[in-house]
Amino acid sequence: MLRNRLIYLGTLVVLCLFWVAYSGYAAGLMLVIALILPVFSWLISLPGALCTRATFHAPDQVTRGSEASVKLQLQQSRLFATGQICGRLRVYDPTAGRTVRLRLQRTDDAFPLDTSHCCQYQCAIRRFRVLDLMGLIPLPVRRPKGLTVTVMPLPQEPPEHPDWAGNTALVNKPFSGNENPYDLRDYRTGDTLKAIHWKKSAALDKTVVRDTLEPADRVAPMWIDWPEDPAGRDEALDQLAWCLIYLKQMNAGAYLQWKDRDGTTRRIYAPQGQLDDLLPQMLRQPAGQRVPLTILQPREVLLSAGIQSGAATEKEASQ
Repeated sequence: MLRNRLIYLGTLVVLCLFWVAYSGYAAGLMLVIALILPVFSWLISLPGALCTRATFHAPDQVTRGSEASVKLQLQQSRLFATGQICGRLRVYDPTAGRTVRLRLQRTDDAFPLDTSHCCQYQCAIRRFRVLDLMGLIPLPVRRPKGLTVTVMPLPQEPPEHPDWAGNTALVNKPFSGNENPYDLRDYRTGDTLKAIHWKKSAALDKTVVRDTLEPADRVAPMWIDWPEDPAGRDEALDQLAWCLIYLKQMNAGAYLQWKDRDGTTRRIYAPQGQLDDLLPQMLRQPAGQRVPLTILQPREVLLSAGIQSGAATEKEASQ
């Protein structure tokens, strides 16, 4: 756009000198036409700019090491012509804390993403404009919505982990009328008539109610190393991805903890049915520290890069 404006200003200067040197009808007409052309170009291009729609095209999730790119696609009216587009594509990686800014020149350009490490890219466009036919005046256009591209880990089983599938407990819950097993207890104020077991009450000569026995929610406690080294985070995330698949099969939740840069313990709780949100939440966290083995409790597992979590198993066996 700057180059087009310089060329236009240079042309106006030449025409002004020509009009001064040769004060005639042709020189004046050429100068008037040069002054009117930007207005005419703006009027022609404005409807086309208002009809322009821009959308991002990129996968929501990709596996680490695979190819991925971001492409901008324009939908424009065929009745109204416009000039080229201008703007900057902003790609932010919160895990690495860096922002890449790319200049938009053509709509068919695909911008490749680095998928060598697990991360979550935030893609957005800043200062997005469509120029008129002469390339002098930026026209307003609706900016496309931002896009998130998540580079997912490759599931890998941790060296050691407890059997989270065992020790399923049954807990008392208000009677719901389902087919789960139940237990009997004495009637208490607030119990519903539906919960009363009338036959047993008549046989025992006292009012008893049914408490449904349902499996307790299982939650797997885990620690994860979150160092500055991207390769170390990738290895820990690979183990976390495997654990999440395993917990889904066991209908269990996850309780994940890690250390930030200041050594403060951070936590994320993901109940059953919400495990898919755990990895994207973790990828948005800044790098922190490694977790010392001394803080592990029984049945806790450490997802780490190159460090065995046998200490946790030894603690569990000693209990």
